[in-house]
Amino acid sequence: MPSGGCATVERSCKASNLMPDNKMHINSRFAVGILAAAVVLVTPACDLGARDPGATPIAQVGQRQILLRDFEAMLLATTAGDAPDLVRSRLLDQYLERQILLEEARDRGIRVEDADLQRAMARDGRSAADTGYLEKLRTALMVEGLLRSVLAQAAQITTAEEERFFEAHPEMFHRPKSLVLRQILLEDGQSAAALRGQLLAEPGRFVEAARQYSSSPDGGSPRAYALEDLPHEVSLALRSLKPGEISPVVEVPPGFLIFLLEERREPRSLSLDEARPAIQARLLESRGTGVRTQLLAELRRKLDVKLYEDNLPFRYIEENPA
Repeated sequence: MPSGGCATVERSCKASNLMPDNKMHINSRFAVGILAAAVVLVTPACDLGARDPGATPIAQVGQRQILLRDFEAMLLATTAGDAPDLVRSRLLDQYLERQILLEEARDRGIRVEDADLQRAMARDGRSAADTGYLEKLRTALMVEGLLRSVLAQAAQITTAEEERFFEAHPEMFHRPKSLVLRQILLEDGQSAAALRGQLLAEPGRFVEAARQYSSSPDGGSPRAYALEDLPHEVSLALRSLKPGEISPVVEVPPGFLIFLLEERREPRSLSLDEARPAIQARLLESRGTGVRTQLLAELRRKLDVKLYEDNLPFRYIEENPA
């Protein structure tokens, strides 16, 4: 409609309302009725953007329009509503990728069972009463199901691939000299010294004491540390310690540490069998990235995805401009 079209209709309505009732005959009332119907039919089309900017389409994915309000809701959820144009451009890319994958998941008939939703809600500590969250969760699980099914088809890793990776990355499977330690972290030096005195008499209480008194989130669990990565003061305190012995109190600001040495490990290289789980995880991760990239490229062509840059409230910046 030409610019000012809505205003023309509104002005026509106002002009018709100026006609006195006592002079309005049947034909005039009929004409006013036709004009009023025209206002109902025409005005929403030309005023929609002004009244509800959120209804503006910003992209097309297959037969589905992506509206500005949907993307802005995601921006608000990530507290990125006032982010720079570059950040919002990348977030828009990610949002559209999810919409593309969701469209394909629907086409393939991928469903989310109620039991899966219940488990995910329990994991997140959320309630089914939050319908907005529930719908987002369902969408996320559908996309996850699609990617899992596509990856499963490409996830057959051969022994030859594992061997090639093992031979090409020997540094990944070398283990330096290390110590397996449990630790207790306290804020006060006197308290640490008193607790160490008790533990020297009863070393078997170390794990219990760690859970009860330590500020460290590991709860006294054993962890392996490369000797070269330990702070100098810690290395000095542990250098003559034997497995099962408790260290002196070591001040490492802002706290005081007590260690229990579990094991000394000499440097060694893993065998292929020992390294196999890590190799498979790395190959799957790499393959998954490639599969996802290839799938998205195919779906963009299949769905004829369009981005309406002129309808965006920011300047869209391409990730890899030509």
